[in-house]
Amino acid sequence: MNFRNISAWSTRNPVVPIVLFIALTLAGIVAFMSMKVQGDPDVEFPGVIISISQPGAAPTEIETQITQRIESAVRTISGVSSISSTAREGNSTTVVEFQIGTDINEAVNESKNAIDQARSELPDGILEPQVVKMQTSSQPIGYFAVAADDMTTHLINVGHRRIGFIKGHPNHMASDERLFGYRRALDRAGIAYEPSLVCDGEFDFESGVRAANLLLDLAKRPTAIFASNDDMAAGVLAVAHDRGIDLPAALSVAGFDDTTLARTVWPPLTTIHQPMAELARTATDILITGGDISHRRLPHTLVERGSVAPPPRKDTSG
Repeated sequence: MNFRNISAWSTRNPVVPIVLFIALTLAGIVAFMSMKVQGDPDVEFPGVIISISQPGAAPTEIETQITQRIESAVRTISGVSSISSTAREGNSTTVVEFQIGTDINEAVNESKNAIDQARSELPDGILEPQVVKMQTSSQPIGYFAVAADDMTTHLINVGHRRIGFIKGHPNHMASDERLFGYRRALDRAGIAYEPSLVCDGEFDFESGVRAANLLLDLAKRPTAIFASNDDMAAGVLAVAHDRGIDLPAALSVAGFDDTTLARTVWPPLTTIHQPMAELARTATDILITGGDISHRRLPHTLVERGSVAPPPRKDTSG
């Protein structure tokens, strides 16, 4: 048979090509169904859980004497992108999230070393600190986008239309997710996305200061700034104070993570409380009772404090 005339041959003998087509289709379906495709791909976010117990201590005592000192100790570790803590009666739990690509075993060792160095500053009555790695694969990575969307929507509902945004570290997937949530909220509200209102950050205080100066130097500056974590939001507050900007009457500031810092700056930060602390508490219970850490999707919370208010009636941002 001349292959150049195969179409003509198939027209005269339709049964063979039809059978071949059906066979190939079925083979393709079987091959596809047997592929190891995971709906929620495993993306590993390196994290460390630090749990310290002091039986009988009140939450305020736990926060000032343990939680704040632990956060200060681990903040100096290279590769840290965010810190989230919870202080409850008798226990302090801190979740340290590292940049993607960080060796988790090395992160655990450095965290243990940081805790050992800070041990002399901790109360005498504490139990042995527990430092373990946190497995986050199989978790839905869209969480950060939803939370950032909620915060941006909150600012819009308060009345803001020019909302600055400070991105997180470029090597961290959560940074892109939070930017996506910000843009999605703007789009839904019919507010045009302006690249000039978005600045790079690195999840630290210094990058928050740099970004704040860029945003506040604009000819028409934003009436609100949403930073991708509390450390950068604290940098925004510092710049605003230095410039004599009335907070939050002339400028609203929002953060992300709800760290201890969010409650100690002035004005206290409106921020997103991550469910990581609840996951950490679950992990702590498992450390005590034994067993594997189970994966759960927990709701985030928008925590309203004193750093967000309606924009000025008359635009004085220019």
